[in-house]
Formats: sequence, structure tokens, C-alpha cells
Amino acid sequence: ARKAAAEVELKNSADRLALARRNCGDSEQVLAANVSALKGSRAGLVSSVIEVQLALMHGTAEAILDIAKAHEDSEMQLARGEAELMESLRVGAEAASTECERVLDEK
Repeated sequence: ARKAAAEVELKNSADRLALARRNCGDSEQVLAANVSALKGSRAGLVSSVIEVQLALMHGTAEAILDIAKAHEDSEMQLARGEAELMESLRVGAEAASTECERVLDEK
């Protein structure tokens, strides 16, 4: 009877050991899946960070282009203003010269 009880206990222990091994294997698979998911999440995070950096760089580049365009527009306005001023001075000088000649002719 003791032998039969010991054999039953041994069989129960073997079954518990097999169950523990199966659970351990399942836990290893779950752990491997979690590690894989974590690596995927990390890759996604790195990708997101890169996308944000590229967007910021693109935005900065666009802002620089906008500033350059505004500077170019200002330079063109300044050049037009200088040309208008020079034309105004030329017309004024011609008018003054004509007036001086008229005054001299009258004397």
C-alpha cells in the first residue's frame, strides 16, 4: 500500500513538474512576445521622434525661406524707392534749372 501511495505521489509530482514546465514554456513565450512588442514599440517611438524632428526641420526651413522672401521683397521695395527718389530729384533739378534760366532770361 505504501508503495502504491508512493507511486501515486511520484506520478502526481511528475504531473505537477510537467505542468510547471508547460507553464514555464508558456511564460517564456509570453515574455518573448512582450520583448518583441517592446522592440516594435521602441522602433515606432524612434520613428515618431524622427518624424517630429523632420517636421521641425521642414518648418524651420520654410520659415527661413519666408524670411528670405520677405528680405528680398524689402530689397526690391527699397530699390524701387531709391529709383523713384532719384527720378524725383532729376525732375526737380531740371525744373530748378529751367526756372533759373527763365529768371536769368528775364533780367
